[in-house]
Amino acid sequence: MLMTHYRSPIDWTNRKQIEASTKLADWLRAARGFAPDRLMFPERVVEALKDDLNTHLAIKEIDEIASVANSSSPTFEARQEVAGAMHLLGFESALGGMADDGKLKQSIERAYDDIVTSRIAARNAARAEKNWAEADRIRDELAEMGIALKDTKNPETGELDTTWEPAR
Repeated sequence: MLMTHYRSPIDWTNRKQIEASTKLADWLRAARGFAPDRLMFPERVVEALKDDLNTHLAIKEIDEIASVANSSSPTFEARQEVAGAMHLLGFESALGGMADDGKLKQSIERAYDDIVTSRIAARNAARAEKNWAEADRIRDELAEMGIALKDTKNPETGELDTTWEPAR
């Protein structure tokens, strides 16, 4: 809900739920190890929130900071700013669980797995019905979410087995 300005209609779809879960998981990874007593509130996130509570822009700003924090050469300041921004937006429970990745992260990963698994099942059903356009659409949707599908033939049954992993 925070990804939408409060004056705009909320686009609540499976895709948006997956996007939100992925963002939160990225933020948790970026802010790992920072306790609320060592937080730094990023000025650009604060400014976005001051501008008519523009949470959409604030989240965009946090994403940019998190991409630096999750890069191959992360900065201490970026990691600290992500933790501060999460605290500012009310994700205290997520911050409290960062030292051991917490239960929140596990539930996000489970929800993400469930959504991806259900999309794969829908794709397999479309393939069984020879609805190639729908199967391709679902495959492309998963690819946009950063999911790489791998189709292999089960040597025992001869049936198609589909596995997935994050795209690299």
